[in-house]
Amino acid sequence: MSYVTAYRLYTVVPRLIKFVNELTNWYVRMNRRRLKGEMAVGDCHNALNTLFSVLFTMTKVMVSGQLGVVVPRETWM
Repeated sequence: MSYVTAYRLYTVVPRLIKFVNELTNWYVRMNRRRLKGEMAVGDCHNALNTLFSVLFTMTKVMVSGQLGVVVPRETWM
């Protein structure tokens, strides 16, 4: 049995998706006024950029860690 086939991603991926969903929903709820642009347009852009940065960084960390073996290098680049 190879190293990649030993992964049981069917147990990990649903938990990761649930975590990302909960994190995103929490952030949107906490920053609803900012995201609607009620404070300022620039503040709305900052809130969206923050959410994007967190999700993108978290994705890079997950891919570079244990899940990195499964995702081909060409796909990530």
